[in-house]
Amino acid sequence: MPYTDSPFSPDDLMEIFLNRRRNTDSIGNHTSWMRELANPDVIVSELESLRSGTLLGYPKVEFDTLVGTGMSGILPLLYVAKTLDVKWLAVRKNGESTHTGTAVEGDLGKRWLFLDDFIESGKTYAWTHHLVTEGAADNRFTTNHAGVYQYHGNPRFLSPDARRLTSALERYRHVDFTSPRR
Repeated sequence: MPYTDSPFSPDDLMEIFLNRRRNTDSIGNHTSWMRELANPDVIVSELESLRSGTLLGYPKVEFDTLVGTGMSGILPLLYVAKTLDVKWLAVRKNGESTHTGTAVEGDLGKRWLFLDDFIESGKTYAWTHHLVTEGAADNRFTTNHAGVYQYHGNPRFLSPDARRLTSALERYRHVDFTSPRR
């Protein structure tokens, strides 16, 4: 339906866009996971606790690299990695175009942790896992997956052998993840 035939007035549409959040200095529309990114120090604090074994209910998790993909993973990636003094690896989502022509950018260490808002179907996780493990194997580099930290998910940490992750890898194992950008 063309805009002129809309049942909403321009003011109504602006109110919907603003999600009823008015500020005299700015306008905004933030999804629930974006609100959590407004304070990435919370992510840093939880990951520091996860590394030291003091995050309530979770084991100590060692990692030297954070891996993120898509907007929800890459937005916090650089700040959090720099603050924690670890390497970072940005993985583009399958089919995403780029100026560089590469599917991954950054550095991969010996033990990587996937950083994202949450794991739903597992397809993004499976894609990322594939690119990281295949890229390491192609370069004769040994790296281990430390698990997943979900800053908007529950539980916050998933070990690599968590059912949700192994199920995702199994579900998408027949998907052709080959990428001309690798």
